[in-house]
This record gives sequence, structure tokens and C-alpha cells, in this order.
Amino acid sequence: MNRKNNKILIIDDVSDNVKVLVEILKNEYKINVALNGVKGIELARSWGPDLILLDVMMPEMDGYEVCKILKSTEETKHIPVILLTALSNIKDEYLGISLGAIDYITKPVHPKLIRARIRNYIKLKEYSDNLERLVNEKIKEIEQFNSSFIDTLALIAETRDSDLGCHIERCKEYAKVMLNYMVKMDKYKDVLNYENTYDIIKAVALHDIGKIGIPDNILLKNGKLTDEEFEVMKGHSYYGYKILKNAEDKFGGKENKLLACAKEIAYYHHEQWDGNGYPLGLKQEDIPLPARIMMVIDVFDAIVSKRVYKGAKDPQVAVNFIQEFSGKRFDPELVKVFLEVKDEFFIIAHKYADEEI
Repeated sequence: MNRKNNKILIIDDVSDNVKVLVEILKNEYKINVALNGVKGIELARSWGPDLILLDVMMPEMDGYEVCKILKSTEETKHIPVILLTALSNIKDEYLGISLGAIDYITKPVHPKLIRARIRNYIKLKEYSDNLERLVNEKIKEIEQFNSSFIDTLALIAETRDSDLGCHIERCKEYAKVMLNYMVKMDKYKDVLNYENTYDIIKAVALHDIGKIGIPDNILLKNGKLTDEEFEVMKGHSYYGYKILKNAEDKFGGKENKLLACAKEIAYYHHEQWDGNGYPLGLKQEDIPLPARIMMVIDVFDAIVSKRVYKGAKDPQVAVNFIQEFSGKRFDPELVKVFLEVKDEFFIIAHKYADEEI
């Protein structure tokens, strides 16, 4: 290991102290210096040192305050901090360690001792950084697998029901539009973020995966279903749940957020706000949010799209229907969101149309 590539930031207001430390370390490390806490914090953020040597007794902003800021800031919280001070009582040492410092060295410093400690802490940081990199790579691999798995299942569903091809693409685009609007709203700030909105958009593709369990004479019927046939068709929600629950159990359990989300959407996307949906008759916010979103976009798309049993209708017909059943079939807050973005829905419906709308 070439330690000369490692960077050490010294924060100390006394020039003589700085000179001593630079002399001890200059042959092994790249050194940068700040003579006050404010400058030290700036350099920690911009220069990205591998370790910080921080004096405690400084005017205006002491080392404890600097350490607290460094450890509460995203860009710098991972950088090891060693406190250097003439204070040697247990209370001061405890305070420094409790604020996030990894060590507390009393002055005057011993050259061999401080070199050894710095060397060990930089090694630990390198091990930690490598472990974090490996974990992130593994997470990325899992995410890529999940994405490919979802796409494959969606393709399987599409081979059973040719209507699903453009329907899936449209629904993903509708979901993206709604979620991009919702993620900026205070109402959803505690439940939506970049990660789970991505999962919802991806999971939408599998909302009807359970239809692979429906017989062809019902799934592909060119006409209205009888009551008995409709009861069979309703089973697709449960089949979808079972397929995705099995996949979830095999590939990460509940920690697999994408499959967990897809399972919820598949099972609950026909539940209605007033409790008159299926399969469980859930009401209002007992219905998972992704499934409530899916209900809105699925109904919109069903109305504006051609099916084997009906023609496509004007998008405004779908808007009127969703407004009429706000608070009945649909979450009224989501209807408000839909009305804000409906023009984008119209564009998507036209762009991915099965035929001219």
C-alpha cells in the first residue's frame, strides 16, 4: 500500500503544533492544514481527507463543536477524527469519543505512536470503504436481477394476453407521472422517496401477472363475462399474490422491496376505497398506497384502450368516470392528483395506443 496517496487534514490554530505534525507525517502522507474550525470543515468537505487530526482547544469554534458538525454532515461523517489536546481527564476524553471521534491523543504527541495509530485507522477506513463498495455492488446486482426478473414475468403475462403489451407500458408511464407529482407533496413525504417510487413504477408491470392462471376461454373471451366467469377472473388477484409471494420468499424475503411492492399491487389493485372491491373488501387507507394508485391508472387505461370485448373511448370519458367515483372506488386524494396530471395521461394514452384514440 502506498500511504503517500492517503490524505490527512490537520486542524489546529497554533502554527507550531501544525509544524510538528507536518514534520512527523509529511514523508508518508499528503497533508493539508486549516488554522481554524470553519476552514477545517470547508476543507473536510472539499478535499476529502482519509483522516482528520483535530485540536480541541481552539478559539471561536473548539474541536468538540467541529467534530460534532463533521459527524452530522453526510459528506464528512465517515472520515475518522483523532482529537489532539493537552486536556487529559476522562470526562474530556469521553466527550470527544461520544461526539464520534475514534481516538483521543494527549499532547505532546509521540512521533512513533501517532504514526502507528494513524496507520491503523487508515487501514480500518480502507477495509470499511472496501466493504461498503462490495455491499453496494451486491445490492446493485440484486436490483439488476429483480429488474430482469420483473421484466421476464411481465413478458410471460403478455404472451397469455396480447392486450397486456401496450397496457403495461402505458400503466408504467401513468404511474411515473403520478408519482413524480406525489413525491413533491407534503402529504406523501413520509411514504414516498426516490427508491420506493422506482419500485412502484417497476412493480406496476406485474399487476395482472395472476392472469396466467385464468383459463383462455375466459381470459380471451370476445364479449362480456358471465357472473360465473367474472368470479373466476377475479381469482387473478390471488394467483398474482401467490406467484409473487413465492418469488419473494426465494429471493430475499421482505427485504426484497421490489417484489414485496409487486405482490401488494397484484393482490390489492381491485380493492375500492368504499370497501366494495375484491379480494378482501379492504377500505380506504387499509389498501396499500401502490394498489390505490394502480386502481386509478388501471381503470383509466381500461376505458381509453381497445379490448377484445370493446372499443377505445375518449380520455375525457375516463376522467368523468374517475371523478364520479371519487371517494367510492377511488382514493379521493389520488383523484385530485390524477386531475392535476390528466393531460400527461392523455399524451401517454395516445403515444402508446393500440390504435388511434
